[in-house]
Amino acid sequence: MKHLLLVGSAAHRHYVLERVLEAARELNTAVVLVDQPHRDYPTGTELTGLSSKGFSLKEVIHLPLHATDPSQQQTLAQQLSAELSRHGIRIDAVYTPFNDFAEIAAVFAQVLDCAGNPLTAVRAAQSKFRMRELFARDAALSIPYGIAYSEDDAARIFARISAACVAKPSRGAGSRGVIMGISSEDEARAAWSSINSYLQAAGNADDKKSGSARAGILFEQQLHGPEVDVELVLQRGRVCFAAVADNPEIKLPELIETSTTYPSQLPQAQQRHLINCAASALDLLGLKDGNHHVELVATDGGIKVIEVNPRMGGAFVWPAIQAAYGVDLIREGIRALFGRADRHHRAARCIIEAKFFVAAVSGCLDRVSGLDLAGSARGVRALQLWKNPGDMVSAPRDSASDYLGYLLVQGDSHGQAVTNSLAAMAKVRFQMTDVNNNHIVFNGTHMHGPG
Repeated sequence: MKHLLLVGSAAHRHYVLERVLEAARELNTAVVLVDQPHRDYPTGTELTGLSSKGFSLKEVIHLPLHATDPSQQQTLAQQLSAELSRHGIRIDAVYTPFNDFAEIAAVFAQVLDCAGNPLTAVRAAQSKFRMRELFARDAALSIPYGIAYSEDDAARIFARISAACVAKPSRGAGSRGVIMGISSEDEARAAWSSINSYLQAAGNADDKKSGSARAGILFEQQLHGPEVDVELVLQRGRVCFAAVADNPEIKLPELIETSTTYPSQLPQAQQRHLINCAASALDLLGLKDGNHHVELVATDGGIKVIEVNPRMGGAFVWPAIQAAYGVDLIREGIRALFGRADRHHRAARCIIEAKFFVAAVSGCLDRVSGLDLAGSARGVRALQLWKNPGDMVSAPRDSASDYLGYLLVQGDSHGQAVTNSLAAMAKVRFQMTDVNNNHIVFNGTHMHGPG
């Protein structure tokens, strides 16, 4: 029997573990879970539920997976290797759908000498600097950029680019630390100072997701045009499945992503071109197998890549693709690692509008009502809250990725899907107490328009 190593778990993405176990069972493969220490997920209840469906984990190993120092990562990999040897287990492939664990999963695959994403490719994708450096070799993918180590550097780079710029840390997702619309040298200096302060504060809070101020800050030309996500499954460099989704313009000044439409409403020829560009970007980075999530912009000067993620899209991507296309991304990603992916070139069977619930203020979530009404509203395919009463929540001005939850709604047309989603979201009411002890009530359409 072969063995698959699953790196990480998440209670708010409860479907991951079951889907991994199902995919592995189809391949006559056992699953070993390596997860953070002291995790309360999967609980005994979840494991009992999985067992009742005929699923079981071969082993559960706990290691501090958030290590970012290469020497610490190598030490963890050696500890894992020793623990696996103690149980007489040889791993054949390493899989993770989680952004936080993409790099350590690649380290494990390298040390265990098994299928998985190449470590150099993952590090290149997760370093915005290295990605831009590699893309500079391809005129179709390259854009003007520079790395600033001081305010003066930032001003010089802006002057050289001579167009509106975006500044961002070397690493990170969810728009952490990103500043858009930089239109002068003085604004470039201010942006560098602001991101430097953010990185110092994040470092003090032991947040390793956005890199270090010492590594420099990326300034690049701001891209204009329709922004899309391309979800891909690759097997030995060949595209087995791809789907394009539309992202509305990011709301400023919060830089918050509020919704996504599956499938894209762009012309089919343009979607094929977007998929080809995404596949070319992955190939240039050296990513050949499994799940990948690429963000692009269709500019007047051609298609350009915003970022590449060497893992499946997060948040609502898996259930949205499942609902729109009937394709299980986790299953296909795992099968690709074993060289047994199915090829899917099917059209979407419906339109899915995915929308986030967004907090109106920062503070404590006191009460949520109307979930049953929303869940039974027309076209609703899924509704999930990530926050419970008593939890602290940040508004977009304080965090661009601290969402309350999401809703997936189906429609026969894009307009119908949007109308259905707003009608359902309007039925959900949130009550919060802000940091000044004010009581705030708002409905689920906050930042989406009238409900």
